[in-house]
Amino acid sequence: GGQLAPRESMISSVGWVRGGAARASPVDGDDVRDVMDADGDEDALDARDDAGPSGLGDGGGDSADEEVVKEFGLADYDDEEPEDVGSLPMFSRKVMMYHKSNDEDPYITLRDKDEEEEEEEEDLAIKPTDKLLLAARSEEEVCNIQVHVYEEDSHNLYPHHDILLPSFPLAMEWLGQRPVSTSGASGGGANLLAVGTFEPQIEIWDLDVLNTFSPVAMLGGEYTEPIAPDAGGGKGKKGKKKKKKNTSAEREGGAPDPAKGHTDAVMALAWNRLQPNALASASADRTVRVWDLGAPGLPTVQTLSHHGDKVQAVRWHPSEASVLLTGSFDHTAAVLDV
Repeated sequence: GGQLAPRESMISSVGWVRGGAARASPVDGDDVRDVMDADGDEDALDARDDAGPSGLGDGGGDSADEEVVKEFGLADYDDEEPEDVGSLPMFSRKVMMYHKSNDEDPYITLRDKDEEEEEEEEDLAIKPTDKLLLAARSEEEVCNIQVHVYEEDSHNLYPHHDILLPSFPLAMEWLGQRPVSTSGASGGGANLLAVGTFEPQIEIWDLDVLNTFSPVAMLGGEYTEPIAPDAGGGKGKKGKKKKKKNTSAEREGGAPDPAKGHTDAVMALAWNRLQPNALASASADRTVRVWDLGAPGLPTVQTLSHHGDKVQAVRWHPSEASVLLTGSFDHTAAVLDV
């Protein structure tokens, strides 16, 4: 096997994509955004065209343009007769050579754009025999998910594309179920990835979309309003300053809402393959949550607080859909029927 990253980088989590789940031809995120923005921009473009060069509508700002047209005779520009170039051999039709396509012209070395796009699409195509490997990588201030392709026949491993993350990745879990709140039919086959980071929210990314900068879904509530400082300058008895406990749940801009999701880093994720709507998450806030990917709003259906410290591991039973295994920093493991 090849080395996925240089020594100065860190790979915090790895995983596989289920065989046959990836699209043969991934979608470019730029093309998706262009299609989504086309309808909204059409009216603006029409309004701009109606406004004219000055952008002020008919009759506005025409005086300066008219003077330029008169000074340089631009009104009669198309009516001028071309100069006689018959005396110039290099422009003579007798010596000009035409080719049916650019491929036949020996002086054209640049390929057509269509050919370059076709070759790029071939490089990005996923074959049925390809194995997709996922690696959560962090290097200095850059965090991302790297999608690698492993060609088993030739034992070749190469990077396919990556997804930029806003925070350090701690856990990731492949999902074959599309959440109900995202585009596409709920319950159908999908190629998604749930990512847990130092933030309390869980991001769900589409692995079939290239050049994407936003997840298709987010589990957990937004930050609340910033916490106001204590009245009286934060001093305790005898005029001494009272040292405020800096909880990891507090972030710049406020704290997450515990009624909607985790309040600290998400350290482990587990998708229930027997009950595809269920996703379990373990957090540094000492809780385990079970999310319903098939319900509007993607709510938490259960919050388990049986551990006394950070919950590092979570896994569903392979044959019993309701049995969940968890492990914590409190030196205990628990088996629960949820």
